[in-house]
Amino acid sequence: MGSGAALTMEILPPETRGLFSGILQQGYAAGYIVAAILYYVVLVNLGWRALFWIGSFPALLVVLIRFFVPKSPIWERMHNKRGAVCGYISQYLGRKRTIILAAVMVGAFLPLFVLPRNKILLGVGAFFLYFFVQGAYGIVPAHLNELSPPNCRGTFPGFTYQLGVLIASCSAQIEAVLGEKFPQNGVPDYGLTQAVLTACAIFSLIVMISIGTEAKDLDFEKQIENEDYGPENRNNMTACN
Repeated sequence: MGSGAALTMEILPPETRGLFSGILQQGYAAGYIVAAILYYVVLVNLGWRALFWIGSFPALLVVLIRFFVPKSPIWERMHNKRGAVCGYISQYLGRKRTIILAAVMVGAFLPLFVLPRNKILLGVGAFFLYFFVQGAYGIVPAHLNELSPPNCRGTFPGFTYQLGVLIASCSAQIEAVLGEKFPQNGVPDYGLTQAVLTACAIFSLIVMISIGTEAKDLDFEKQIENEDYGPENRNNMTACN
């Protein structure tokens, strides 16, 4: 998230950003599945140290990307002059409406994720809950890059995304403390605590998205043509990216 998302969004036609934004975001889910398989296979046979070595190999791709993947034409023009489901749906309903719709559906399936004591019902609730959670997240790369100032498109999406992660980093501790403070039948009620905090997060998301702006299918090339990129702004762009 950040430079990678900016590079991807800048080289894609505007009408395909929503779909590929969702595909890009689901790299997290695909990575979790691969990590779980490797954990099951490698840990038993080679031990936990081997997992660290295997996990370090994908980082080497950064070196290849740095030297062999060209910068996007949009970035080059700026520099030279001064110098997949919900993501796909967002191409038709809009970024804001799709995020809000996904958030509402998360709230609708939240009770099914928390209340049942049957494993099958819990599985169904978990599936649909995370389907719509990832659906909302799938729009994030396209939405943030379209809102980003062109001279900070490599920094702005990553910074805002990781700022949210930083704020939420204490959620596990908060859930643990509240769950122990409000037990049910003498047992910490972590399910209810998660549901309440998730509902608060959903409400906050809907409010913030509702009052925010949208720049769906923004033409990045026309955007830089309409802005002045003289020598002074070129330095600002280089420092920002």
